[in-house]
Amino acid sequence: MITSPSAAHVGQALTQTLLSIERRLDALERWEEKRERWEEELERRVEVLEAREHRVAQFETLFGLNGLEHDPVDDETYPG
Repeated sequence: MITSPSAAHVGQALTQTLLSIERRLDALERWEEKRERWEEELERRVEVLEAREHRVAQFETLFGLNGLEHDPVDDETYPG
Protein backbone atom coordinates (compact mmCIF):
# COMPACT_ATOMS: atom_id res chain seq x y z
CA MET A 1 0.00 0.00 0.00
CA ILE A 2 1.27 3.44 -0.94
CA THR A 3 1.24 5.98 1.84
CA SER A 4 1.29 9.71 1.39
CA PRO A 5 3.68 11.88 3.38
CA SER A 6 2.29 13.46 6.46
CA ALA A 7 1.53 17.15 6.62
CA ALA A 8 4.50 17.59 8.95
CA HIS A 9 6.88 16.06 6.39
CA VAL A 10 5.46 18.21 3.61
CA GLY A 11 5.68 21.31 5.79
CA GLN A 12 9.27 20.52 6.72
CA ALA A 13 10.22 19.97 3.06
CA LEU A 14 8.60 23.26 2.05
CA THR A 15 10.36 25.10 4.88
CA GLN A 16 13.74 23.70 3.78
CA THR A 17 13.03 24.65 0.18
CA LEU A 18 12.07 28.19 1.15
CA LEU A 19 15.17 28.57 3.33
CA SER A 20 17.32 27.37 0.44
CA ILE A 21 15.70 29.86 -1.93
CA GLU A 22 16.16 32.63 0.63
CA ARG A 23 19.88 31.84 0.99
CA ARG A 24 20.31 31.90 -2.77
CA LEU A 25 18.50 35.22 -3.05
CA ASP A 26 20.72 36.67 -0.31
CA ALA A 27 23.82 35.45 -2.16
CA LEU A 28 22.50 36.93 -5.39
CA GLU A 29 21.88 40.26 -3.67
CA ARG A 30 25.44 40.32 -2.28
CA TRP A 31 26.79 39.51 -5.75
CA GLU A 32 24.73 42.34 -7.26
CA GLU A 33 26.11 44.78 -4.67
CA LYS A 34 29.67 43.70 -5.51
CA ARG A 35 28.99 44.06 -9.22
CA GLU A 36 27.66 47.58 -8.68
CA ARG A 37 30.79 48.53 -6.69
CA TRP A 38 32.99 47.08 -9.45
CA GLU A 39 31.10 49.07 -12.06
CA GLU A 40 31.50 52.27 -10.04
CA GLU A 41 35.22 51.61 -9.63
CA LEU A 42 35.59 50.90 -13.34
CA GLU A 43 33.76 54.11 -14.23
CA ARG A 44 36.03 56.05 -11.86
CA ARG A 45 39.13 54.54 -13.45
CA VAL A 46 37.87 55.34 -16.94
CA GLU A 47 37.34 58.96 -15.85
CA VAL A 48 40.90 59.11 -14.49
CA LEU A 49 42.32 57.69 -17.74
CA GLU A 50 40.27 60.09 -19.85
CA ALA A 51 41.52 63.01 -17.75
CA ARG A 52 45.12 61.83 -18.21
CA GLU A 53 44.57 61.45 -21.93
CA HIS A 54 43.20 64.99 -22.05
CA ARG A 55 46.23 66.34 -20.17
CA VAL A 56 48.60 64.52 -22.55
CA ALA A 57 46.76 66.00 -25.53
CA GLN A 58 47.05 69.48 -23.98
CA PHE A 59 50.78 68.94 -23.40
CA GLU A 60 51.28 67.75 -26.97
CA THR A 61 49.39 70.76 -28.31
CA LEU A 62 51.29 73.16 -26.07
CA PHE A 63 54.67 71.86 -27.19
CA GLY A 64 53.73 71.21 -30.82
CA LEU A 65 54.02 67.45 -30.54
CA ASN A 66 50.76 66.63 -32.28
CA GLY A 67 51.25 64.08 -35.02
CA LEU A 68 54.88 63.34 -34.21
CA GLU A 69 55.69 59.69 -34.40
CA HIS A 70 58.24 57.90 -32.26
CA ASP A 71 61.48 57.42 -34.21
CA PRO A 72 62.73 53.83 -33.77
CA VAL A 73 66.22 54.94 -34.85
CA ASP A 74 66.51 56.87 -31.57
CA ASP A 75 66.15 53.60 -29.66
CA GLU A 76 69.07 52.14 -31.57
CA THR A 77 71.22 55.24 -31.20
CA TYR A 78 70.28 55.94 -27.61
CA PRO A 79 69.19 52.66 -26.01
CA GLY A 80 67.39 52.72 -22.71
